[in-house]
Amino acid sequence: MRVGIELFDLMPGTNQGINVYSENLAKGLIKIKKNIKIQIYVNQKYYAYAKKKFKSKNVKIIIYKNNFYKIKKVILHSVIFFNSFKIFNLQKIYKFFKNLFFLDFKNLIENNSDILICPNVILNQYNLNINTLLCIHDIQHEYLPENFSKIQLSERLLTRKLSADNCTKLIVSSLYLGRQCKKYLNIKKEKISVIEEGVDLDLFATNKKKREISHLNLPSKYLFYPAAFWPHKNHLFLLRAINNLKKKKLNVNMIFCGLKKNSFKKVDNFINVNKLSNVKYVGNLSNDELASVYKRSTGVIIPSLEESSCLLIKEGIGFKKPIICSDTQTFKEKSRAFKIFLFKKKNITDLQKNIINIYFKKQIKKKYLANNYKLLKRYEWSFVAEKFYDICKKLN
Repeated sequence: MRVGIELFDLMPGTNQGINVYSENLAKGLIKIKKNIKIQIYVNQKYYAYAKKKFKSKNVKIIIYKNNFYKIKKVILHSVIFFNSFKIFNLQKIYKFFKNLFFLDFKNLIENNSDILICPNVILNQYNLNINTLLCIHDIQHEYLPENFSKIQLSERLLTRKLSADNCTKLIVSSLYLGRQCKKYLNIKKEKISVIEEGVDLDLFATNKKKREISHLNLPSKYLFYPAAFWPHKNHLFLLRAINNLKKKKLNVNMIFCGLKKNSFKKVDNFINVNKLSNVKYVGNLSNDELASVYKRSTGVIIPSLEESSCLLIKEGIGFKKPIICSDTQTFKEKSRAFKIFLFKKKNITDLQKNIINIYFKKQIKKKYLANNYKLLKRYEWSFVAEKFYDICKKLN
């Protein structure tokens, strides 16, 4: 069976969630010792990185050149722009242009693969004659539209709906996200499969060489929140709690890392205006740097307003750290398996109480952290990849 993996939209060396998910899934599928050949579709910039990342006899790295890229981009963005005014629904026009522009991509995939896995949220071709598995990671634009500009909202509405409608199987990482896709995208239950994201256990190996991070000038004690600065990640709410504690002479060191998305300027401004010298942004870290910052942290905090997956929880558990989370539906799902601390997501007093318990009182026993880690082994990427393989085998 020839299994294609579409990584065409990824850029090399980026540690954002979509890269972590896509690359680890690809590596997990490569390790499957069965009758499977892997084709990985990439852009020119990603090719050299992919050759080093996915070395194996059963892997073929295929470049899609995307000729006339700038012209295609202008036309597609124009459709997205006019669709944002909501005068006309331009979904059919967008689909027409996308299929036309990526007809050569369709031919490339169909000539080399029997089935396609797209872990990167959207399909680039809506008219494939082979079965496709699409991994969708959130549809918050449907119920939190205020977090996006008109253009961003238009792009998400067009691409997510078209991709979900035209894939064979929709893979979601939580029961909650599955229900949301059924409700907002009108996807039939039988088309949806729940496969939780995996975790790279090698990242937590105690004998792994630690990356030197003295250049980051980290304090000896701190809470860690690794997340891109999207509004739903709720950085500002967390900062208000940190600021309130500081006014009470409870100084909590806070470390942020991640891509500078929509809300970064507001976060940075809040830090400067309130003179929060105990809060530091350390940039977008490499995998080794990220692991080292996790290892040195006192605990991990995830104050998101909404989440459809729980990779950060699993990473924190992998480093045997106490975890503070907002009580989203997905995190509630995970609290049934793991020992984590939940706070009411809009209750700043509750958040502050949990921070005090972890940061100052250390109210969690080592046995809970050890038990969390034991449970984590069932989410290793090799097991996750097997679930994808089973679906591919049934569809092929």
